[in-house]
Amino acid sequence: MNHRELKLLETYFSFGLKEKHLERIKKANSLKYPLMPMEVVLNTPQTPARRDKIFTLQHSLAEGYSITPIEGSSIFNPPLNGRFLFVILSSNPAQIYCGLAYDSINQFLAFESSGSNKSDRGANAMGNVFNSTTRCEVEGHTSLTQCQDVLFAGDMLFNHRTLVSWSNASGHYQPAPDRRHTNLYPNIKKILPESLFSAYDFECLSTGADRQFSSAGSASSRGMSDISSFSSFGSHCSRASNMSDGYNS
Repeated sequence: MNHRELKLLETYFSFGLKEKHLERIKKANSLKYPLMPMEVVLNTPQTPARRDKIFTLQHSLAEGYSITPIEGSSIFNPPLNGRFLFVILSSNPAQIYCGLAYDSINQFLAFESSGSNKSDRGANAMGNVFNSTTRCEVEGHTSLTQCQDVLFAGDMLFNHRTLVSWSNASGHYQPAPDRRHTNLYPNIKKILPESLFSAYDFECLSTGADRQFSSAGSASSRGMSDISSFSSFGSHCSRASNMSDGYNS
């Protein structure tokens, strides 16, 4: 993708140019970087997310990271703090869709901010959480995609609008880590920096071992257990513990 095409792409999302401009970029980019869509691997049903619980992720030098509801407006306005699930649809490779994960990291943060466990009030059943009009969590990646093909899927960890890490941790799509090199458009790579990537090893699922993450920057591995049925793999507790001082500040 040349400089002109990149500029056109940035302009498209800043000022809402017509779809034909985006299609021109997608066609030019596909000639240079063949994209490899991925189907759902794990067919365990997940509750479809309400459209007002699905957001797009943006980043600018002036404002940093922010999310915008795909509906244009929403009764939900979660702070960009904690763990978010994200997907990049093969039908829209230049956009990141995300939703707040239902896991212990976000439960902990909700408890810390409120001083009580009010996040669980009236939502004891899992279905009540994901269909609730007062809670904005989504169950998993297929909740965001309705089982459409993706170019990438995983999770992101934020500390008060600062991206701490992102990964390929999606049990339903299980993207290979190296797909981030071939399936992400340049504008997506700017939003999700390579230095913050943590690769997830899916082989641990078949062996029953702890989850294994390795940082792209340091190549260190971290064992993680407590696989949850809620958000594909549940919480990334060791990543959260590393940022506990920041979350409590």
